[in-house]
This record gives sequence, structure tokens and C-alpha cells, in this order.
Amino acid sequence: MRIFEHLPHIDFMKAKGIAFATSWAIILTCFLWIHPWKGAASHVKLGMQFTGGIDMMVQFTGDIHQDALRKALQDGGVANAAVVAYADRPGLSLFSIKVKARKGQDAKDSSAQIDQIIAALRGIDPGAASDHRPDLNTESVGAMLDTWSKANPLGVTGEDSAIRQAYEPWISKVTRA
Repeated sequence: MRIFEHLPHIDFMKAKGIAFATSWAIILTCFLWIHPWKGAASHVKLGMQFTGGIDMMVQFTGDIHQDALRKALQDGGVANAAVVAYADRPGLSLFSIKVKARKGQDAKDSSAQIDQIIAALRGIDPGAASDHRPDLNTESVGAMLDTWSKANPLGVTGEDSAIRQAYEPWISKVTRA
């Protein structure tokens, strides 16, 4: 059974330099063709993971339609929001809201934009609008830590930094849940 005895033996490692150069030439050509540094004029449309923005999930009790959510956002000054409805449980409406970051937007601008989105959505769910408690889903960790440290419901004694450190594990449990 000498079937493989007369097959050609090719020394592929002799051509490794040419293969390496050809591979890099193809990679560089593709990169120059898509030119991602041109933003909107690029051949590739980058998602929010690369361009930045706000991506939030919101849930309402009752049957809320996607168009009502879009209209509320537009009336609230958030005109470029992408709203996607998800089927969840009966009596609950779950939506994904995505808003791309504006050019030069920083964290402070993003916080203001989140507040603007929340204010626009408060009118959709009258039960949530009349609730005086802060929404833990949208409250920042720093703001919650400040609130809990000032209220000090556990009665922790000591300096402000010791009180804040006592509440940090509780805040992390609340935000992870």
C-alpha cells in the first residue's frame, strides 16, 4: 500500500515571507478601503459600542406601544432615539432605547441626556410619575451613595468617609440585582 509514495513534496516554509507580505498587504488594503476614521462617510457604519451613546432598557406596566414611546421622546427633545419593543410578559411592555452620542459629548452631557429621556418617559406611566421614590434603575451609584450616607439609616458612626465605606457594599448589592 504505497499510495502516498509518489506525491509531490512542497516546501511551504520557503514561501513564508511572500505569504506574510501578501497577508499584510490585503489587511492594509482593506483597512484603507473602509477608512473608519471618516465617521459617517466611512464604508463601515460603527455601532454604539464604538461611537458612544446611551443604551437603556425600560419597562412599563400596561400595554404601551412603540410609537407612543417615540412620540414622547420626540416631544421631550430626544428626536434621534431608536426604540425597539421586546415581547415580555402580558401586562408589561419592555423597550430598548438607543441614542447615539453627539460629537464632543462628555459624561456630564450624557447624564443630562439620560435625565431628559427619563423626564420624557415619566408621562407615559402615570403610576411611576406620581411615585416620589428615586428610580434605582436610573440613579447613579454616586448619587445613591450620597443619599444613603446623608440619611444614614443604619446609624453608622464616624467620619463621612467611614459612613460612605459602610454603605458601598449595600449599594453594590442593589445595583447588581
